[in-house]
Amino acid sequence: MSIAFNSLRNIFVRSFTVVFLLTISVLTARLLGPEGSGVYALVALYSSIGVAALGGMGAAAGRWIANLRRPVPEVVANITALALVAGTAALALLIAIYWLAGLIAGARPEWLLYVGAAQPALLLASALTWAFLGADDHGNYSWAILAPSACTLLLMGPLLLAGGDTETALLGWLAAQYAVIGWLWWRGRAVWTPLPLGAVTLSSMGAIAVFSVMTGLANLVSILNYRADMLLVEHFLGTAGTGIYSKAVQLVEGLFFISQAVGVAILPRVGAAAHDDAAALVARSIRITLALMLAAGLLLCAVAGLLIPLLFGADFAGAVTPFRIFIPGVAAWGMANLLATFYTTHLGRPRVPLLTALWSLGITVLSSLVLIPLWGLSGAALATTLGYVAAIAGGLWLFRRDTGTPWRALLLPDSADLRDGRTLAGKALALLWGRRQPPEAAPALEPEAAEPLFRRIRAGELADRGTHPAGERSR
Repeated sequence: MSIAFNSLRNIFVRSFTVVFLLTISVLTARLLGPEGSGVYALVALYSSIGVAALGGMGAAAGRWIANLRRPVPEVVANITALALVAGTAALALLIAIYWLAGLIAGARPEWLLYVGAAQPALLLASALTWAFLGADDHGNYSWAILAPSACTLLLMGPLLLAGGDTETALLGWLAAQYAVIGWLWWRGRAVWTPLPLGAVTLSSMGAIAVFSVMTGLANLVSILNYRADMLLVEHFLGTAGTGIYSKAVQLVEGLFFISQAVGVAILPRVGAAAHDDAAALVARSIRITLALMLAAGLLLCAVAGLLIPLLFGADFAGAVTPFRIFIPGVAAWGMANLLATFYTTHLGRPRVPLLTALWSLGITVLSSLVLIPLWGLSGAALATTLGYVAAIAGGLWLFRRDTGTPWRALLLPDSADLRDGRTLAGKALALLWGRRQPPEAAPALEPEAAEPLFRRIRAGELADRGTHPAGERSR
């Protein structure tokens, strides 16, 4: 039940994140309108593309710590150096693009500078968040997940409420990204500082970078898979249409917090488990996640007609139908990160989620080119849903082939799932009502296995394992 409890905790944390993000979305809609919301959505979109393309060192950090058992401080030192180098290079590239845009098109997109200035902070924050997760430190990982939305709301929200325009809002957003770094560093200071700078070598950074390239490609394809429709909406329907469409996207993607919470809870176990145990754990996570996302999606579908105009205003009523069309696709694609955990963290085969995302992206783009001119925002949502469903069907077939898992075990909850669900619901209610339940009997663990790796390193219990540059196996 520890995985279930970690999933529950992650769901609670991500629930707060969804609330913060929803509040930000409401503020931008109400105070900036469709046009300003569209600019803000483009900044968030291109920033996420940059992190996806260059942020593979985060997944590498998780694997190096959880699977290869590298010391956390050495991994953090290497990914920090790599993130700052990559982020600075991205900033220089975007400044050059901004300058060239003025020469070629005669108009420079000012928002592109905010995207570039945020890249060092965004890449480092992503890498440090993965370091917490790889060390099985779900407490600090929860704070890391909460920090970006909380800092953005705290720093950008007052500026919007004070009558700030789009540029002022973007300044608040940029400041928030660097505030996140300070918060994460403070949370991990007992383990990360002082950094073992001597462990930062070209060979160790290179080992992480090689793995990062493949995962970065997979992440880039994945984020394009999530956002290609929005890019095409901006092309066909303009910035205001993007602003309206972005609200449907932001609201429906709140469903992903369910699969993300389960995914982070199982990642350390999947990385360290035997093959059959890892496959069984992922299969169980898939069927439970699908059931929860479908249930939540049906509820949101029923109330969307009232909810979206109430939150964002009458100008955004056009987001209702796209939102409803999104729901089956998002429920299906919620299984993708669980499959990616198995293939990337356990098997070390990041090309599998890359190919799955490529398949989805191809279907989405081709469908969007036909459906957006025909049906506008609804056509974009339908194209995305078609891409998600087709690709995840292929991913599940591949997982079934590689593990021998029956379809029923992948898609339908069993009696044990329902029984554990009732137990977990009781624990959740007990936590909410402030009651304490007696601890469950648990098998005895070896002292080293009883604590998360992060805590053991803090106590100095792994000092006798020696120091090896990150990315090199001990012999």
